[in-house]
Amino acid sequence: MNIRKKLLTIVGLGIVCLFYLGACDDDPVSPGNDENGSMNGDNEEVGDVEVYLTMANRLQLNDRQNPVSFSDDVAEIVIETDASQRLQSITGFGAAMTGSSAYLLRQMDSEDRHDLLTELFDPEDGIGISNIRLTIGSSDFSLGSYSYCDEPGLENFAIPEIDRQDVISVMQEVLEINPDLWIMASPWSAPGWMKTTGHMHGGRLKSEHFEDFARYLKMFIQAYEQEGIPIHALTVQNEPLHETSGYPTMYMPWQDQNVLIRDHLGPLFDEKGIQTEIIIYDHNWDNYQYPINILNDEETRQYVVGSAFHGYGGDVSQMSNVIDAHPDKALYFTEISGGGWATDFWSNITWNMDHIFLGSMRHNSKNALLWNLALNEQDGPKNGGCQNCRGVVTIPEDGRAPSRNEEYYILAHVSRHIRPGDHRVFSTPPQEQLNYMAFVNDDGDHKMVIVNRSQQARTFQVKSEKGDFRYVLSGRTIGTFLW
Repeated sequence: MNIRKKLLTIVGLGIVCLFYLGACDDDPVSPGNDENGSMNGDNEEVGDVEVYLTMANRLQLNDRQNPVSFSDDVAEIVIETDASQRLQSITGFGAAMTGSSAYLLRQMDSEDRHDLLTELFDPEDGIGISNIRLTIGSSDFSLGSYSYCDEPGLENFAIPEIDRQDVISVMQEVLEINPDLWIMASPWSAPGWMKTTGHMHGGRLKSEHFEDFARYLKMFIQAYEQEGIPIHALTVQNEPLHETSGYPTMYMPWQDQNVLIRDHLGPLFDEKGIQTEIIIYDHNWDNYQYPINILNDEETRQYVVGSAFHGYGGDVSQMSNVIDAHPDKALYFTEISGGGWATDFWSNITWNMDHIFLGSMRHNSKNALLWNLALNEQDGPKNGGCQNCRGVVTIPEDGRAPSRNEEYYILAHVSRHIRPGDHRVFSTPPQEQLNYMAFVNDDGDHKMVIVNRSQQARTFQVKSEKGDFRYVLSGRTIGTFLW
């Protein structure tokens, strides 16, 4: 039995059990008891607005509802959108294909793996993940510590067999499913012989090896392109202000990153015709002055497309400090993880929407990426670092079907519907209990994600130039609306 058949069986049994056990939320309104006529399932009824819901009680998990018709019915809460006020374009949403994620996927039965990858990456038959992050060499989620040039001298550069077997083979299969995938890559460390420590765990890049490291990154891009895997963007160093002896890391102050890009990497990319975009920083919100300092260098900034952020320190609003200082440069959100420290399904959805998927976009990010795409039931395989991080999906190593975590459903509400090239557009400011954001594509299709944090249902009217509609959104429910 393949994964999709297994999943349908499990979900069907689960819903029956939930209803027999009376597992329902205390919401006074649930889908179906309003004039919207919302019901579970892929409905064929005609209407102007498609609706997809996920509820805190899990009785709806990105399920399509009955469509809603345009109407002039008013509500106390009015959400106005203006598609003529376009803000940033969207690159997309996704997660990291770490060595651990790729290993677990490759261990699956080939048919089950293809079904799961289709579910994750297909924009029509799946949730349409559109961005992926790769690690250049190993990270804290790899099967060991290695670079692409462990022996001194760039003549020894080669793709390690472990990456060829796992990362490259799985990514090639992913690209067959979604050839338009946007791929970025980040090193956790330069090869040890380029560093002050002589190994990959901790230390700093030696000044005499700046040029070697630039060429190393170029060689990685070219090697992956030869395997049919284009690298669209590159961050120069993952979490450059963090180093540890426990797993691959490298301390890189902004002065080093500035010199590396200005004097070596940028000119080298120009000379060799490398089209991969250079993104700086790739660390927490709180040290936003790091990318500002680099962008203040007029020579360096010509090589840089934007700055990347993680969400493990500071506040998402600090991203706006960079766009305020350099409004012509893009912003990206490139890493956050769920884990054993946060296990409440609904709290995780609301936090991620408030701070990452809607929050970072409200502060001008073009994308949002989670950390590991897949981990096992022991939160691994691990190579040091986080001991209880959670993947978007969990893949048991005993052959049982994968499970989908809250991060999966968060991605489903954005990646499936808000596609690369869409634009965030103006909408009236969100309310305390109702968070939302509007998007539009070049064909004039409108999209809105709305989160009702309240225990109570909220009735609102959405007004747009394409049409207005009224909806009652159940308490503790997230909805995606398309019209």
